[in-house]
Amino acid sequence: KLEPETVDVDAIYRQYCSDPVDAQIDNQFNTTPEVYGYGFDLEAVRAQIENAAYGDTLEISLCFVRPSITEEDLAGDLFQDLRGEAYTVISGSNDLKKNLAQACQTLNGLVLKSGDVFTFNGLIGQPSTRNGYRQVQVMVGKKLEKVVGGGISQVASTLYIATVKAELEVLERHNHAFAPVFVEPGLDADIAYGSKDFRFTNTTDQPMRLEATIEGDYVVIRLWGTDHRDYTVEIENKVVQTYTPVTLEQKMPEDNPGGYADGNILVEGITGYDVITYITYVYDNGNVGTQEIEVGQSHYDKRNEVVVRIESEIPDPTDPSDPFDPSEPSEPSEPSEPTEPSEPETGEDE
Repeated sequence: KLEPETVDVDAIYRQYCSDPVDAQIDNQFNTTPEVYGYGFDLEAVRAQIENAAYGDTLEISLCFVRPSITEEDLAGDLFQDLRGEAYTVISGSNDLKKNLAQACQTLNGLVLKSGDVFTFNGLIGQPSTRNGYRQVQVMVGKKLEKVVGGGISQVASTLYIATVKAELEVLERHNHAFAPVFVEPGLDADIAYGSKDFRFTNTTDQPMRLEATIEGDYVVIRLWGTDHRDYTVEIENKVVQTYTPVTLEQKMPEDNPGGYADGNILVEGITGYDVITYITYVYDNGNVGTQEIEVGQSHYDKRNEVVVRIESEIPDPTDPSDPFDPSEPSEPSEPSEPTEPSEPETGEDE
């Protein structure tokens, strides 16, 4: 009488089955999804075989096996809620758009844990051609200059708006010397590596993920986190003082080196403002918060317009009273007349 062959359950398992794999999460809260297993309960089948009598037929059912930890278990409600969103229109050269895209690429996907401090300059660093930035003409203080990485303050400004909507604590923010064109006055954040930064703290009790992209002709910033608020935040700017530029004349001869004609504009005028930025609450039930909460103040200088007046005789160019300075055609000194209204001093670092 022959003994029946021993069933190698382990070999059958290795041939037909696969173990489940738990989901993983790294220190930046990026998750790797779980993998379901397929097979049978090895220990249960072993027990069945041990208890079976000679001649019994056993059927082993295969099924999917759920892992112990799933991606949903790990992530919970992390990054499920849009706490703050903002977008600004891009109006400029392809080089400007390249700079904005490069800055967004650096910031995109950044995770801030609860209590972490965001620093724009600390993350972007000093822009250079080696890290993909282009030279663009922008305002530096009150003068037009060609700067490598020029224009990326638009990314900082867009992020500032989203930060305020997310109700995060702004630690450092500077407005531009003149009101920029890509956002309304009071909603900008000027940056300059080594001197002006934009910084804020994740004051929520959960991590947040920053999404920074270029979508068509817009810079788009989204802050994803966990949001149990029953309201949204609206950010407003209130102009409390306007400084209107005046038109000044620059006398030139007909044969001037620049070939300017009478009435040509040498310097475009820019209106100045004093602005208070504040927020209000819009509740899910439709009610609007009546309390305006101030979040910032901004002062923007005005710049007077300068136009060319052609004259057959002009003052001696060596005369110190002559306002024309050929070394700075974009910002000529102004004649003493007409008298202009005095303005409050600005604390902007120029």
